Amino acid sequence: MEAENTKTNIPLSLMARKFLDERLPDAIAHHRQEHPRHLSFCGEFYFFYGSLMDPETLRRVLKLQELPRLFPSKILGYHCMLWGEYPALIDGMLNEPVYGMAFEVQSPEDVTRLENYETKKYENTGCIIQFEDGTKVAGRTFVWAGDQAELKEGRFDLKDWKMDNLERNMY
Repeated sequence: MEAENTKTNIPLSLMARKFLDERLPDAIAHHRQEHPRHLSFCGEFYFFYGSLMDPETLRRVLKLQELPRLFPSKILGYHCMLWGEYPALIDGMLNEPVYGMAFEVQSPEDVTRLENYETKKYENTGCIIQFEDGTKVAGRTFVWAGDQAELKEGRFDLKDWKMDNLERNMY
């Protein structure tokens, strides 16, 4: 058994994450600035790791006519915890993957809908999304912006979440 490479399994400091953010493509840097989205919005991939992985939920949130096309993908450097029944991304180990789905958002109005759905407890931030075929794109995701003391270890299960919501809506 090989020794684990500890250099790739250390949490990224805030300073390191900011340094890496500065090195991401201009598309991410542009969205980090306080510019109106409507000036030059073009489609941008968003990475979802919770309830928005469900096509029906995403369709409802974005008020789409058809089910959205989602792509299996992952991001690295984050750790997923739970805020109640909902997952929350926090800084993780450098090579720690979080698996989810990516979707190409087409309008600034859709970004606003996503931000409203996620609430102020989550921050819209840049990330690198890796698709199943290995292709990487600059994209965005929602990370925890609240107090980490509110989070607990656990795993989000989309099937369980859908069943719980189905049961709640029946009564």
